[in-house]
Amino acid sequence: MSRNHLEFLGMVMTIAMVIISVNGFPDGAPVDACVKDRPNQPYHGQVKPQPQNTSPYHIQQSTAQYAPGRQVS
Repeated sequence: MSRNHLEFLGMVMTIAMVIISVNGFPDGAPVDACVKDRPNQPYHGQVKPQPQNTSPYHIQQSTAQYAPGRQVS
């Protein structure tokens, strides 16, 4: 095959892979994506947060507020 044929084949394959990978729901988003207990919060189903006493990390900031250019440690 010539270089032009290989370039064309590569372009066709790339476009085909992009088209195949961009699949959506034919009727829009699932209903449970919009019906949530807390509006404007992500919906994670029945997933529960990890209890705080089991976390191996403790983060404590040096100030309660942040402003641009201000260092927080």
